[in-house]
Amino acid sequence: MSYHGGGRYDDSRGGGRDYPDRGRDRERGEFRGGGSYDRSRSRDEGPRQNDRGGYSGGRGRGGGGGGRGPRATYRGARPNLAYPVKTNMFALTPKPNVTEDGYQYLVTVFQAKKVFTVGEDEKRIFSHSEIIPNKEPVDATRAGELIRCILNRLRRVETLSFAYDGNSLINSAGPLFEFDPDNLMADPGETNGGHEVVKAGKYGPEDPGGHNISAAKKPPNSKDFFISVKKNSEDEDEDTSRWIRGSSFCVRLTFICKLDVSRALALVRNGSSDEKLKSLKDIEGTNRMFDNFLKDQMFNSMQSPGKNPNRFFFQANKQESLLGNALQRVFQNDRKTYAPFVGLTQNVRFGEDGNVYFEANECVNYFNREFFYKSPHSPPGEQRRVPLVNPHESKIAGVSVNLKAPINDEGKRKEIEQTLKKLTFHLEYKRNPPREWYEKVRSKNKTDAQIEKMKTRVRKNLKIKRDDSRGKACILWAADDPQIYSFEKRKPRNRDATTQENQDEEPTEPPIKITLAEYFMQHHGIRLMYPSLPIVHIGDKNWYPVEMLYQAFDRTKDANSPGHVSDLLQHFDSIAGNKYVERTSSLLKQLDFNDDSFEKNRISSKLRAGPVVG
Repeated sequence: MSYHGGGRYDDSRGGGRDYPDRGRDRERGEFRGGGSYDRSRSRDEGPRQNDRGGYSGGRGRGGGGGGRGPRATYRGARPNLAYPVKTNMFALTPKPNVTEDGYQYLVTVFQAKKVFTVGEDEKRIFSHSEIIPNKEPVDATRAGELIRCILNRLRRVETLSFAYDGNSLINSAGPLFEFDPDNLMADPGETNGGHEVVKAGKYGPEDPGGHNISAAKKPPNSKDFFISVKKNSEDEDEDTSRWIRGSSFCVRLTFICKLDVSRALALVRNGSSDEKLKSLKDIEGTNRMFDNFLKDQMFNSMQSPGKNPNRFFFQANKQESLLGNALQRVFQNDRKTYAPFVGLTQNVRFGEDGNVYFEANECVNYFNREFFYKSPHSPPGEQRRVPLVNPHESKIAGVSVNLKAPINDEGKRKEIEQTLKKLTFHLEYKRNPPREWYEKVRSKNKTDAQIEKMKTRVRKNLKIKRDDSRGKACILWAADDPQIYSFEKRKPRNRDATTQENQDEEPTEPPIKITLAEYFMQHHGIRLMYPSLPIVHIGDKNWYPVEMLYQAFDRTKDANSPGHVSDLLQHFDSIAGNKYVERTSSLLKQLDFNDDSFEKNRISSKLRAGPVVG
């Protein structure tokens, strides 16, 4: 082994006598001194060229002037290249003596009704509740908020502790009800008492159709809980409205499997590869259980729009302090109808060291605002909602139009329809009822606040839908044109001086055709401000003027404009490297976790907000 060239060494130019390892040729067993060291070429050509340093041997600038030197062997110690690295993993530390078993249940919600009997005094007496026959279960993918509301009510009424996965499964630490342990030994497909036993699969029930099990066929190891949910029109959304007509529901919990948490954690920590492989199903189930508990905790203080949420975003009142400079100026624009929101993605992982880790990453999405931005330093008052009709800028959903005239331009119509199809919106209007209505409700001892609430009609989280009876149209282009839209309606009766007996004797007037603008004037006392503007269909043949619609909080569709992308790149550039982990750690501290964050689920663990250093 020898080295050649010698000469002076320049740190940017490779090899030489002083640092012969810079120019070592591994294949020839020699050190090539000197030569210029091209860093860019070294990177492009891979590690072999990088080790060699210069390419020109003794003729390069770094090796100029050096003759053949004495033979020598390089025996210098190579530097230790192991550096501590901060990770985005945060430890979930279980307490030493975790003895509770984990339980998994299938949850199915049915519409129910209350059954009454008549007493001797002819008063109705509540007897029992029962499932309404021939009704499909409530679809969790379409009425997720309603399911959460029902399960939260179940927690409070029955004093149960569990975590819901947002679909069809719940986990608990310890059993939620007593069941027959003999049924746990049944093989898949075995029946017990004429009922199929529900067994655990890798991601839930082994039977893929188990989530739609018939209400009449109650499985073994299950229990029904009857829950009443108060109907509130202000909280009613499009998907909830079809289920909330009855306020009683049956929550059926069906036992799926039991998980030995202590054994699973011990296997992860000390088990051999064969032992882990044999118990892989139990380990994965325990992992999912921890993940489910963590998501349930995050739902307490964050929001997660979408059918099957994997991203959690902080509430609007926290966003301004959490966004960086690049995104803060966008959020503070009081004319923008959208804003960036920062949040977290999460996952629970088991490490080979036997520890449980919370893998967290920052995420940013653009959302349509429900309210225009209001500075925390501004005078107190109500926030301004974002209407779909903006009279100040003469726009409908951001499209410029003449608000006082019908929209006949086909290009404008197409643009408005495409924009509205992407939006989620709320419907709200306030009735102006006649004097007799006020007298009637006041006779029932209603307060002024209750009366104002009764006058307001609210439907939330709506989408425009096609009306098959109108040629599958979802938008019609005027509220006051009978050629475009009209329907038959009877005039409201005059109740000023007629008794109920006289009313029964009155001849029935034939229905007349009216426009939507005339309907709101005659039946609700509302004169439309923009009767020439379009009306939209929200389902069940219900059409409403676009001026009654307000933008809902939802993810912005097609939020990939150059401005959006540029703002996001600036934001993540500003928190690159170790700053990213430090920022993720600071975001975790914003969560409303107690020291014993899983104490309510009896899986006692603590979340350490400091990152793990590997």
